[in-house]
Amino acid sequence: MKACDDDGDDDDHDDNDGGGDDDDDGGIGDDGSGNDDDDDDNDSGGSSDDGDGGSGNDDGDDISGGDVMMMMMRMKRRTHLTGAYTNAKCLSRQGKKVGKILVAANLPEGKALIFSKKADVLFSPRSRIPDLETLPQEIHCERTGVAVMVKKGSTLPDWWNPAFRTFVRSGDFARFCMESSTKYNYQVNCLSDDAILKMAQADDASAAYTGK
Repeated sequence: MKACDDDGDDDDHDDNDGGGDDDDDGGIGDDGSGNDDDDDDNDSGGSSDDGDGGSGNDDGDDISGGDVMMMMMRMKRRTHLTGAYTNAKCLSRQGKKVGKILVAANLPEGKALIFSKKADVLFSPRSRIPDLETLPQEIHCERTGVAVMVKKGSTLPDWWNPAFRTFVRSGDFARFCMESSTKYNYQVNCLSDDAILKMAQADDASAAYTGK
């Protein structure tokens, strides 16, 4: 399941498409250490997927069809990786009641919970997980957009956000998006003209308020 990053918290974050918040579970890596090990998902990007181990599904659901999101919500035991934006807040944001959730320290632990039948489904940013069947339905976790996650107290947003806004207002971001769509033969979601206008208006209002 595709999921986009943004848990709606107020931690420091960088703009990369005009909005969005970062995850509050601490760090880029799944273990909360800030390291992106081979066994951990990197959730600093934008889209991600949800995986499900068929061997852990004892509710008798057909995971190859039907409403996958409804199936996930019917399952009583879910697990997700710590530090990943595919978390309890994202599930709650789907407008469905969420039952018991187990937090796995890393991918091997999450898979072990599935194989031992302590969990029915693994909610993960990965599109493919060895030995598990992934579910195709797209899930959106964001409220305002995708963001680059940084550690609390990082000074990166101090220079990244103004630089990104300059990149957008110059028109270079729009050109970059169009060229990327052609280069990779894939429809890249770029900022709309309305979003760019609102960003410019917000910058102008901020500059007028601070006198800069």
